[in-house]
Amino acid sequence: MTPRSHIYLSYSRRIMLRGNYEILNLTVSLVTDEGFYVTWNVTSSLVIGYRVTYHLMGSENIDELYVHYQKVHLRGLLSGVQYNVSVRAITTAFQGGVSSLKQYTVVDSPRDFRTVAVTDRSATLVWAAPEGEAVAYLLELIPVLSPSEAANISLSNSLTTADLTGLAPLQPYVARLYAVGHAGVSGGVSVPWITETATVQQTSMSTGVSSTESTSKCVQWFIFLPSYNNL
Repeated sequence: MTPRSHIYLSYSRRIMLRGNYEILNLTVSLVTDEGFYVTWNVTSSLVIGYRVTYHLMGSENIDELYVHYQKVHLRGLLSGVQYNVSVRAITTAFQGGVSSLKQYTVVDSPRDFRTVAVTDRSATLVWAAPEGEAVAYLLELIPVLSPSEAANISLSNSLTTADLTGLAPLQPYVARLYAVGHAGVSGGVSVPWITETATVQQTSMSTGVSSTESTSKCVQWFIFLPSYNNL
């Protein structure tokens, strides 16, 4: 083989490598509040590994991994925030082009969820916003003795309190609160309580209603909140 033909074949092989591999179907799965899996396909068997970089959107701190398979588990991430992930194929001769995606982690659960005031007919709930970006909250109100009458209520992400009225006296309740993020719903946090005994006047009023409407049953939950149309 002449030096010229050797150069020609080497050049042809390099052109083939540059045009015959590509990162395809970059996909995210199993997203949690601390990480997610990224998988992909490649069009060439000549790739020997992959360079994966990822960083928090808006951050200049870039983390880097080298893997041999078409799958990586990114973990130890912050909850409820968006990351940029890039994958580059590596051959013995050079590094290829980059394929990228953006993905949020699941938002963390609301914090410090508790009752601050309970009467015979009402309860006030408060909480602290979770780490990361919540786009809404989901509140589930469960009468312990009648779980089939549970109610789900969507709340604005700007709220950290809810006033529940229309409850029954001396009854156990459980409220469960979830944060809704860009990547799904967080785990729930719960708080139980028992409403107080009704006053004499309220007991008389309730007895009168029961005697005239003994054949019907009406349960209503009232939550006094500002009106938000963008949920």
